[in-house]
Amino acid sequence: MTNRQALLAQLTKALAATDDAKFRAVVAVIDRQPRHHVLELLIAPHRPRLARLKPPRPLTFHRVVTLPLEAALVPAEDWVPGSYRIPRSHLAPLHSAMRERLDPELVDWVDRMLAGKTTADAGVERAVGRRLWPAAAEVLDGLLATGRKSLGEAAVSARLAAHLLAIGERLVETFWQLPPQSILCFSGEERRAAIELLKDAAQRGTESLALVADLLGARCQSPLAILEPLLAGEISMSPRDKRECADRVAEACLEDLGGEIAAALADEETTPQAAAELVLRVMSGLESLSDVATKLDIDRHAVRQLTRRTAELAEQVTRRVLKQIKQSFDDDTDGVPLYNYEKAARAVTKIRLVAPKLVIASKLDDLLRCAIERYTSAFDAFLARRRERGASTALEEPAIMERLRIIELLFGSPVAVSLWERHSGRRAAI
Repeated sequence: MTNRQALLAQLTKALAATDDAKFRAVVAVIDRQPRHHVLELLIAPHRPRLARLKPPRPLTFHRVVTLPLEAALVPAEDWVPGSYRIPRSHLAPLHSAMRERLDPELVDWVDRMLAGKTTADAGVERAVGRRLWPAAAEVLDGLLATGRKSLGEAAVSARLAAHLLAIGERLVETFWQLPPQSILCFSGEERRAAIELLKDAAQRGTESLALVADLLGARCQSPLAILEPLLAGEISMSPRDKRECADRVAEACLEDLGGEIAAALADEETTPQAAAELVLRVMSGLESLSDVATKLDIDRHAVRQLTRRTAELAEQVTRRVLKQIKQSFDDDTDGVPLYNYEKAARAVTKIRLVAPKLVIASKLDDLLRCAIERYTSAFDAFLARRRERGASTALEEPAIMERLRIIELLFGSPVAVSLWERHSGRRAAI
């Protein structure tokens, strides 16, 4: 690592440790510098934080022309060639190509309109974009038709950018309208806005439609949630072309989910709660896919393989959690409070909810049935050791209550209640 890289890493780490007020102040200082684009490297790793805080930033030609592309942008290191994404490293050649070939009068007007304005001036940003975005799309379309070689590896990104810029106003309006949190399903105004955007995208062909569907799907809890509005009859495209786009979205979703499952299986550091959320998300996606399965040409083998691998992860996590918590059950020192394992125990509860759909319900039931005996025996032994050393065995003791709580989460209330009644000598109130 060079001295410059080391310094950049150190400054980036220091910036991550600042509070929001100081972070905004640093961003404001960077934006005031004449060559602030050089310092953008400092805040580039903090884009999610920027998106959350939304500090006012100077409006420039580059910032406005990039706005319709934001949903498709990814860090260069995360870019997968052939995906519906544009690496940020391709922005510089795209910006140069557009600015050099646009009508000079339009460029001058844009610069005058944006002088002294910030991203807080949304009206100005939209007004400039309304003229700039379609003109920039025409420039890229023309360049792709006549001077594609000059773009090099950015040519595919230029084509994707042209699609997005051509419908920039509708795209920006729709994405601003969507909720910031992950969307479970499109309904009401959101569904109508999504369909209108898809209709505009369809005017440029199947690639444009598939691109926009993919970007909308990325805002959903399951990308497959976009399939219903995509297949809706309002979009003026042949049923065959719509199915082709839907097939692409479904295929990309299955690949993405499969990749996440494979990564979770390979990473022993994956937390049980993260793995459980992934299992639930995969099953939700497969369920929504089954709703439109008859309309699509879905790779059935890929679906079966994803289901099998998801079941493998669910079983792996359940085994790991049962073994990990049991070790703490046998520890009388209370070095690690058992309430620290509650999230892991809840993860097993979530996994059990979808076990029947994964066709592993009986396998998990067997695992848990065997574990119940080990855990209840460990609980009995724990109380016996406390009696031997004269410690309190009142069930209200925190260390004891923690164990009962974990047992309840893992095996259900009846098991925990049965233990409580056996050791208290009383029947629990129902």
